Amino acid sequence: MASYSGRTAPLTVCALALVLPFLDAALVPGALAAPAQGADSSCADRDPQRHDDKAGAQECAAEQVGAPQSTRSLFSAASAAIRARDVAGAVEDYRGIVEASPQDSTALMYLVGWSTFLGNEDDADRYKSKLEEADPARGADLDRMLSAIHNQTSAQITEELPGQESLQGSETAIVTLGAGLHPDGTMPQVLVDRLRKTLDVAHADPSAPIVVTGGKPQNGLTEADAMADWLVAQGVDPSRVHKEDRSASTVQNALFSASILQSLQPSHVVIVTSANHVRRAGALFELAAGPVLPPGFTLTSVASVDPAQAGYDEEADPEDWELRAIYRDSFSVVRPGM
Repeated sequence: MASYSGRTAPLTVCALALVLPFLDAALVPGALAAPAQGADSSCADRDPQRHDDKAGAQECAAEQVGAPQSTRSLFSAASAAIRARDVAGAVEDYRGIVEASPQDSTALMYLVGWSTFLGNEDDADRYKSKLEEADPARGADLDRMLSAIHNQTSAQITEELPGQESLQGSETAIVTLGAGLHPDGTMPQVLVDRLRKTLDVAHADPSAPIVVTGGKPQNGLTEADAMADWLVAQGVDPSRVHKEDRSASTVQNALFSASILQSLQPSHVVIVTSANHVRRAGALFELAAGPVLPPGFTLTSVASVDPAQAGYDEEADPEDWELRAIYRDSFSVVRPGM
Protein backbone atom coordinates (compact mmCIF):
# COMPACT_ATOMS: atom_id res chain seq x y z
CA MET A 1 0.00 0.00 0.00
CA ALA A 2 1.35 3.41 -0.92
CA SER A 3 1.88 5.81 1.93
CA TYR A 4 3.40 9.20 2.57
CA SER A 5 6.63 7.81 3.95
CA GLY A 6 9.30 7.49 1.26
CA ARG A 7 9.31 8.46 -2.39
CA THR A 8 9.08 6.24 -5.45
CA ALA A 9 11.67 7.01 -8.09
CA PRO A 10 9.99 8.40 -11.22
CA LEU A 11 9.43 5.84 -13.95
CA THR A 12 10.64 6.70 -17.40
CA VAL A 13 8.16 7.09 -20.20
CA CYS A 14 9.51 4.03 -21.94
CA ALA A 15 9.21 1.83 -18.89
CA LEU A 16 5.68 3.04 -18.27
CA ALA A 17 4.68 2.23 -21.81
CA LEU A 18 6.06 -1.29 -21.48
CA VAL A 19 4.37 -2.23 -18.23
CA LEU A 20 1.00 -0.47 -18.38
CA PRO A 21 -0.80 -3.07 -20.52
CA PHE A 22 -0.01 -5.66 -17.82
CA LEU A 23 -0.59 -3.45 -14.78
CA ASP A 24 -4.09 -2.35 -15.72
CA ALA A 25 -5.44 -5.88 -15.45
CA ALA A 26 -3.37 -6.76 -12.39
CA LEU A 27 -4.19 -3.78 -10.20
CA VAL A 28 -7.90 -4.51 -9.92
CA PRO A 29 -7.89 -8.16 -8.83
CA GLY A 30 -10.59 -10.30 -10.37
CA ALA A 31 -12.51 -7.27 -11.52
CA LEU A 32 -13.00 -8.00 -15.21
CA ALA A 33 -12.47 -10.75 -17.73
CA ALA A 34 -10.17 -10.30 -20.72
CA PRO A 35 -11.83 -8.91 -23.86
CA ALA A 36 -13.01 -11.68 -26.15
CA GLN A 37 -11.65 -10.15 -29.35
CA GLY A 38 -8.42 -8.50 -28.20
CA ALA A 39 -7.72 -4.82 -27.52
CA ASP A 40 -9.32 -1.91 -29.32
CA SER A 41 -7.15 1.17 -29.48
CA SER A 42 -10.06 3.58 -28.99
CA CYS A 43 -9.55 3.35 -25.23
CA ALA A 44 -6.57 5.66 -25.68
CA ASP A 45 -8.58 8.52 -27.13
CA ARG A 46 -7.84 11.66 -25.17
CA ASP A 47 -9.36 15.11 -25.48
CA PRO A 48 -6.36 17.33 -26.30
CA GLN A 49 -8.05 20.20 -24.47
CA ARG A 50 -7.85 18.26 -21.19
CA HIS A 51 -4.32 18.93 -19.95
CA ASP A 52 -4.42 16.19 -17.33
CA ASP A 53 -4.89 13.43 -19.93
CA LYS A 54 -2.28 14.33 -22.54
CA ALA A 55 0.35 12.00 -21.10
CA GLY A 56 -1.92 9.00 -21.53
CA ALA A 57 -2.59 9.54 -25.22
CA GLN A 58 -0.65 6.46 -26.38
CA GLU A 59 -1.70 4.17 -23.54
CA CYS A 60 -3.74 1.67 -25.58
CA ALA A 61 -2.11 1.66 -29.02
CA ALA A 62 -2.54 -2.07 -29.64
CA GLU A 63 -4.67 -3.24 -32.57
CA GLN A 64 -7.25 -6.01 -32.37
CA VAL A 65 -5.26 -9.18 -31.77
CA GLY A 66 -6.28 -12.13 -33.91
CA ALA A 67 -9.03 -10.23 -35.74
CA PRO A 68 -9.24 -10.16 -39.55
CA GLN A 69 -7.47 -7.27 -41.28
CA SER A 70 -10.80 -5.76 -42.35
CA THR A 71 -12.03 -5.79 -38.75
CA ARG A 72 -8.80 -4.23 -37.48
CA SER A 73 -9.16 -1.51 -40.08
CA LEU A 74 -12.70 -0.73 -38.97
CA PHE A 75 -11.66 -0.60 -35.30
CA SER A 76 -8.87 1.80 -36.26
CA ALA A 77 -11.30 3.91 -38.28
CA ALA A 78 -13.73 4.01 -35.35
CA SER A 79 -10.93 5.10 -33.02
CA ALA A 80 -9.97 7.88 -35.41
CA ALA A 81 -13.59 8.99 -35.63
CA ILE A 82 -13.89 9.22 -31.84
CA ARG A 83 -10.70 11.28 -31.73
CA ALA A 84 -12.23 13.55 -34.36
CA ARG A 85 -15.41 13.81 -32.22
CA ASP A 86 -17.39 12.04 -34.95
CA VAL A 87 -19.30 9.58 -32.78
CA ALA A 88 -21.88 8.85 -35.48
CA GLY A 89 -19.09 7.90 -37.88
CA ALA A 90 -17.57 5.58 -35.26
CA VAL A 91 -20.94 3.89 -34.77
CA GLU A 92 -21.10 3.16 -38.50
CA ASP A 93 -17.65 1.54 -38.33
CA TYR A 94 -18.68 -0.61 -35.36
CA ARG A 95 -21.81 -1.65 -37.26
CA GLY A 96 -19.57 -2.78 -40.10
CA ILE A 97 -17.64 -4.98 -37.68
CA VAL A 98 -20.83 -6.55 -36.32
CA GLU A 99 -22.13 -7.20 -39.84
CA ALA A 100 -18.93 -9.15 -40.56
CA SER A 101 -18.69 -10.73 -37.09
CA PRO A 102 -22.09 -10.71 -35.32
CA GLN A 103 -20.65 -12.14 -32.06
CA ASP A 104 -17.90 -9.53 -31.68
CA SER A 105 -18.67 -8.42 -28.13
CA THR A 106 -16.13 -5.58 -28.20
CA ALA A 107 -17.90 -3.91 -31.12
CA LEU A 108 -21.32 -4.65 -29.61
CA MET A 109 -20.31 -3.04 -26.33
CA TYR A 110 -19.16 0.10 -28.11
CA LEU A 111 -22.34 0.15 -30.18
CA VAL A 112 -24.54 0.07 -27.08
CA GLY A 113 -22.53 2.75 -25.29
CA TRP A 114 -22.15 5.18 -28.16
CA SER A 115 -25.74 4.67 -29.33
CA THR A 116 -26.81 5.59 -25.81
CA PHE A 117 -24.58 8.68 -25.97
CA LEU A 118 -26.26 9.70 -29.25
CA GLY A 119 -29.74 9.12 -27.78
CA ASN A 120 -30.54 6.27 -30.18
CA GLU A 121 -32.38 4.16 -27.62
CA ASP A 122 -33.84 1.64 -30.08
CA ASP A 123 -30.39 0.87 -31.49
CA ALA A 124 -28.91 0.67 -27.99
CA ASP A 125 -31.58 -1.81 -26.88
CA ARG A 126 -31.15 -3.95 -29.98
CA TYR A 127 -27.38 -4.18 -29.65
CA LYS A 128 -27.67 -4.71 -25.89
CA SER A 129 -29.73 -7.86 -26.49
CA LYS A 130 -27.11 -9.14 -28.91
CA LEU A 131 -24.31 -8.35 -26.45
CA GLU A 132 -25.99 -10.18 -23.58
CA GLU A 133 -26.38 -13.24 -25.80
CA ALA A 134 -22.79 -13.12 -27.08
CA ASP A 135 -21.04 -12.25 -23.80
CA PRO A 136 -23.16 -11.99 -20.62
CA ALA A 137 -20.18 -10.89 -18.49
CA ARG A 138 -19.45 -8.00 -20.78
CA GLY A 139 -23.14 -7.12 -20.81
CA ALA A 140 -23.03 -6.89 -17.01
CA ASP A 141 -19.96 -4.65 -17.20
CA LEU A 142 -21.77 -2.39 -19.63
CA ASP A 143 -24.72 -2.14 -17.23
CA ARG A 144 -22.31 -1.00 -14.50
CA MET A 145 -20.78 1.53 -16.85
CA LEU A 146 -24.06 3.08 -17.93
CA SER A 147 -25.29 3.15 -14.34
CA ALA A 148 -22.15 4.97 -13.17
CA ILE A 149 -22.41 7.49 -16.00
CA HIS A 150 -26.06 8.14 -15.15
CA ASN A 151 -25.30 8.49 -11.44
CA GLN A 152 -22.55 11.04 -11.94
CA THR A 153 -24.00 13.07 -14.80
CA SER A 154 -27.35 13.45 -13.06
CA ALA A 155 -25.78 14.53 -9.76
CA GLN A 156 -25.58 18.23 -8.97
CA ILE A 157 -22.05 19.65 -8.88
CA THR A 158 -21.40 21.16 -5.47
CA GLU A 159 -18.65 22.91 -3.53
CA GLU A 160 -20.40 22.05 -0.26
CA LEU A 161 -18.81 19.51 2.05
CA PRO A 162 -20.62 16.19 2.55
CA GLY A 163 -23.04 16.06 5.44
CA GLN A 164 -21.97 14.51 8.73
CA GLU A 165 -23.96 11.37 7.92
CA SER A 166 -21.55 10.76 5.01
CA LEU A 167 -18.38 11.42 7.02
CA GLN A 168 -17.65 8.21 8.86
CA GLY A 169 -14.06 8.52 10.06
CA SER A 170 -11.88 5.68 8.83
CA GLU A 171 -14.90 4.31 6.95
CA THR A 172 -14.63 7.32 4.62
CA ALA A 173 -11.78 7.79 2.13
CA ILE A 174 -10.99 11.16 0.56
CA VAL A 175 -9.48 10.95 -2.95
CA THR A 176 -7.92 14.03 -4.54
CA LEU A 177 -6.91 14.03 -8.20
CA GLY A 178 -3.70 15.65 -9.35
CA ALA A 179 -2.94 18.10 -12.15
CA GLY A 180 0.25 18.67 -14.12
CA LEU A 181 3.10 20.28 -12.19
CA HIS A 182 5.21 23.14 -13.48
CA PRO A 183 8.66 22.18 -14.83
CA ASP A 184 10.26 23.23 -11.54
CA GLY A 185 7.97 20.85 -9.61
CA THR A 186 5.70 23.52 -8.15
CA MET A 187 1.93 23.11 -8.26
CA PRO A 188 -0.43 25.07 -10.53
CA GLN A 189 -3.17 27.09 -8.87
CA VAL A 190 -5.83 24.59 -9.96
CA LEU A 191 -4.12 21.88 -7.91
CA VAL A 192 -3.68 24.13 -4.89
CA ASP A 193 -7.42 24.86 -5.08
CA ARG A 194 -8.16 21.13 -5.03
CA LEU A 195 -5.92 20.67 -2.01
CA ARG A 196 -7.56 23.51 -0.11
CA LYS A 197 -10.91 21.84 -0.63
CA THR A 198 -9.34 18.53 0.44
CA LEU A 199 -8.11 20.16 3.63
CA ASP A 200 -11.66 21.37 4.36
CA VAL A 201 -12.98 17.81 4.00
CA ALA A 202 -10.08 16.42 6.05
CA HIS A 203 -10.83 18.84 8.90
CA ALA A 204 -14.51 17.89 8.78
CA ASP A 205 -13.61 14.21 9.08
CA PRO A 206 -10.32 14.06 11.02
CA SER A 207 -9.97 10.26 10.87
CA ALA A 208 -10.57 9.80 7.15
CA PRO A 209 -7.59 8.56 5.11
CA ILE A 210 -6.62 10.68 2.12
CA VAL A 211 -5.51 9.28 -1.24
CA VAL A 212 -3.59 11.68 -3.50
CA THR A 213 -3.28 10.43 -7.06
CA GLY A 214 -1.00 11.62 -9.84
CA GLY A 215 2.35 10.75 -11.39
CA LYS A 216 4.02 12.70 -14.23
CA PRO A 217 7.14 13.83 -12.31
CA GLN A 218 8.66 17.25 -12.73
CA ASN A 219 12.02 18.15 -11.18
CA GLY A 220 12.04 14.87 -9.26
CA LEU A 221 8.54 15.26 -7.80
CA THR A 222 5.36 13.48 -8.81
CA GLU A 223 1.98 15.16 -8.43
CA ALA A 224 1.27 12.85 -5.50
CA ASP A 225 4.57 13.84 -3.85
CA ALA A 226 3.78 17.54 -4.13
CA MET A 227 0.20 17.05 -2.92
CA ALA A 228 1.25 14.97 0.09
CA ASP A 229 3.96 17.48 1.02
CA TRP A 230 1.44 20.34 0.90
CA LEU A 231 -1.11 18.53 3.06
CA VAL A 232 1.49 17.56 5.67
CA ALA A 233 2.79 21.13 5.72
CA GLN A 234 -0.76 22.22 6.56
CA GLY A 235 -0.81 19.95 9.60
CA VAL A 236 -2.33 16.75 8.22
CA ASP A 237 -0.96 13.65 9.95
CA PRO A 238 1.38 11.93 7.44
CA SER A 239 -0.11 8.55 8.36
CA ARG A 240 -3.41 9.64 6.84
CA VAL A 241 -1.92 10.32 3.40
CA HIS A 242 -1.62 7.53 0.81
CA LYS A 243 0.13 8.21 -2.48
CA GLU A 244 -0.69 6.81 -5.91
CA ASP A 245 2.23 8.23 -7.87
CA ARG A 246 2.30 6.40 -11.21
CA SER A 247 -0.80 7.58 -13.07
CA ALA A 248 -0.63 9.84 -16.11
CA SER A 249 -4.36 10.25 -16.87
CA THR A 250 -7.72 10.31 -15.16
CA VAL A 251 -8.31 6.71 -16.25
CA GLN A 252 -5.10 5.67 -14.53
CA ASN A 253 -5.95 7.79 -11.47
CA ALA A 254 -9.01 5.59 -11.02
CA LEU A 255 -7.48 2.23 -11.94
CA PHE A 256 -4.27 2.63 -9.95
CA SER A 257 -6.01 4.10 -6.88
CA ALA A 258 -8.36 1.11 -6.75
CA SER A 259 -5.71 -1.06 -5.09
CA ILE A 260 -5.22 1.53 -2.34
CA LEU A 261 -8.98 1.78 -1.82
CA GLN A 262 -9.14 -2.02 -1.70
CA SER A 263 -6.68 -2.05 1.19
CA LEU A 264 -8.56 0.73 3.03
CA GLN A 265 -12.02 -0.78 2.43
CA PRO A 266 -14.03 2.43 2.98
CA SER A 267 -17.81 2.33 2.79
CA HIS A 268 -17.88 5.89 1.47
CA VAL A 269 -15.53 7.70 -0.97
CA VAL A 270 -15.32 11.48 -1.39
CA ILE A 271 -13.79 12.61 -4.70
CA VAL A 272 -12.18 16.07 -4.78
CA THR A 273 -11.30 17.70 -8.09
CA SER A 274 -12.18 20.70 -10.24
CA ALA A 275 -15.78 21.45 -11.15
CA ASN A 276 -15.21 20.77 -14.86
CA HIS A 277 -13.61 17.41 -14.01
CA VAL A 278 -15.72 16.14 -11.15
CA ARG A 279 -18.36 14.21 -13.13
CA ARG A 280 -15.84 12.30 -15.21
CA ALA A 281 -13.67 11.52 -12.19
CA GLY A 282 -16.72 10.38 -10.21
CA ALA A 283 -17.86 8.00 -12.93
CA LEU A 284 -14.40 6.49 -13.40
CA PHE A 285 -13.82 5.98 -9.67
CA GLU A 286 -17.28 4.46 -9.22
CA LEU A 287 -16.40 1.95 -11.95
CA ALA A 288 -12.87 1.21 -10.74
CA ALA A 289 -13.77 0.93 -7.05
CA GLY A 290 -16.97 -1.06 -7.47
CA PRO A 291 -15.35 -4.49 -7.85
CA VAL A 292 -12.99 -4.05 -4.87
CA LEU A 293 -15.12 -2.26 -2.24
CA PRO A 294 -17.95 -3.61 -0.11
CA PRO A 295 -21.33 -3.93 -1.86
CA GLY A 296 -23.37 -0.80 -1.41
CA PHE A 297 -20.40 1.57 -1.01
CA THR A 298 -21.31 5.17 -1.77
CA LEU A 299 -19.45 7.92 -3.58
CA THR A 300 -19.88 11.68 -3.51
CA SER A 301 -17.88 14.46 -5.11
CA VAL A 302 -16.81 17.90 -3.93
CA ALA A 303 -15.77 20.46 -6.52
CA SER A 304 -13.03 23.03 -6.18
CA VAL A 305 -13.63 26.08 -8.32
CA ASP A 306 -10.79 28.18 -9.67
CA PRO A 307 -11.37 31.82 -10.71
CA ALA A 308 -11.67 30.87 -14.39
CA GLN A 309 -14.68 28.70 -13.51
CA ALA A 310 -16.48 31.30 -11.39
CA GLY A 311 -20.16 31.38 -12.16
CA TYR A 312 -20.41 27.76 -13.36
CA ASP A 313 -23.94 26.33 -13.43
CA GLU A 314 -23.98 23.56 -10.84
CA GLU A 315 -27.30 22.19 -12.16
CA ALA A 316 -26.46 22.27 -15.88
CA ASP A 317 -26.27 19.04 -17.85
CA PRO A 318 -22.77 18.07 -19.04
CA GLU A 319 -21.68 19.71 -22.26
CA ASP A 320 -21.16 17.48 -25.28
CA TRP A 321 -17.35 17.39 -24.95
CA GLU A 322 -17.60 16.46 -21.30
CA LEU A 323 -20.16 13.69 -21.82
CA ARG A 324 -18.16 12.27 -24.73
CA ALA A 325 -15.04 12.19 -22.54
CA ILE A 326 -16.96 10.44 -19.76
CA TYR A 327 -18.14 7.69 -22.12
CA ARG A 328 -14.73 7.35 -23.77
CA ASP A 329 -12.83 6.99 -20.50
CA SER A 330 -15.50 4.80 -18.89
CA PHE A 331 -14.91 2.19 -21.59
CA SER A 332 -11.22 2.19 -20.63
CA VAL A 333 -11.94 1.68 -16.93
CA VAL A 334 -14.68 -0.93 -17.21
CA ARG A 335 -12.50 -2.99 -19.54
CA PRO A 336 -8.81 -2.20 -18.92
CA GLY A 337 -6.94 -2.57 -22.20
CA MET A 338 -10.01 -2.07 -24.40
